[in-house]
Amino acid sequence: MSDLHIYCETGAIGDIAISICRSHIAMEAWGHTKTIIHTSPIFRYGNPPQDKPYNSDCITILQHCNFIKDIVFECEHDKPETIQISKKYKCQITQPIIYREKQNILDWINLKNFLPKEEFKGKVAIFHPVSLANKPSKHLDDYIPEWDRCIKTLIQNGFTIVMVGGENDPIHLTMKKTTIEKINNKIGLWSQLESLAFLLYRADVVVSCDSWGAIWGPAARIPSAIAWGYRMENNIDWWVTGFIGNKDCYKYSWSSQKDYCDVDLANYLGRLNIKERHV
Repeated sequence: MSDLHIYCETGAIGDIAISICRSHIAMEAWGHTKTIIHTSPIFRYGNPPQDKPYNSDCITILQHCNFIKDIVFECEHDKPETIQISKKYKCQITQPIIYREKQNILDWINLKNFLPKEEFKGKVAIFHPVSLANKPSKHLDDYIPEWDRCIKTLIQNGFTIVMVGGENDPIHLTMKKTTIEKINNKIGLWSQLESLAFLLYRADVVVSCDSWGAIWGPAARIPSAIAWGYRMENNIDWWVTGFIGNKDCYKYSWSSQKDYCDVDLANYLGRLNIKERHV
């Protein structure tokens, strides 16, 4: 029995889904049985770089993954050698790039204890309209999609829509007030872990901006409509989608294209033949 040693950022829960998939792919390819995560207590992002503390929700998710053996806070961004060699384990830390076409992150994690108590009948769509957190300041407008047509299509097809996100998300820039009034708004009422658990175990479809829902929906093989932002559209971050795979489960468009993106994703949602999930 041997362990995979891998470096992972622990600042954003979308990145954690990528890291879990990336780790399992490499672990399986190289014949390991468990994974040890090496990370930093500081999350560094953006250009120019900005620092903030790691996200404790990321650690909670990793602790509920059945092949994660240990999480080691020993990496320092200004000391590259700490990201390459583990001081605790005296071994190399890897950053493998191996892709896989299909997988299901639900095979490896269990977050059911975080499910909100509130129930919704019938087909349910989880909706994360916009997030500007950690996004490049020069390109914020390219991360603000439009959603009126998608919401109309979901309602016409019998979906209950549950909206999640951060309290500072500018949802009013993404749709009309009359559209917002038709949605079950849980922003500020559910924690991030509750919102994630609801996506994983209760959502029949995911509709998401360029944020965590756009990663976790496809990773769990839930049909997903995604409005990617600037860095995906310009092929800066696109490479990470190879770790998620499951390209048969989602449709994407570019949020910078506003109404066209809305039309494109609404057409996808209108063609879906969705039955209620029972997880």
